[in-house]
Amino acid sequence: MHEARSKFCCLLIEFCITGLHAGGKGHSSSGPLVTVEEIVKEHWAKYGRNFYTRYDYENVDSAKADKVISTLKAKIGEITQVR
Repeated sequence: MHEARSKFCCLLIEFCITGLHAGGKGHSSSGPLVTVEEIVKEHWAKYGRNFYTRYDYENVDSAKADKVISTLKAKIGEITQVR
């Protein structure tokens, strides 16, 4: 798993660096560099703002995780009963 993640990270870095040349718009890698800010602003202008959050729950105690889920389910039940 870690080898695949490491390989993916290396490919992602290579992709990002390549994309920084001429904005990744089909130009050769000898084109002018663009800033990350320019890429982000162009992305936001075209697609709007978006967010991504990743949570890794490896090595979590199962009993504690089950308690969290049970509590959340109970809270959801309370909320739906109020409506």
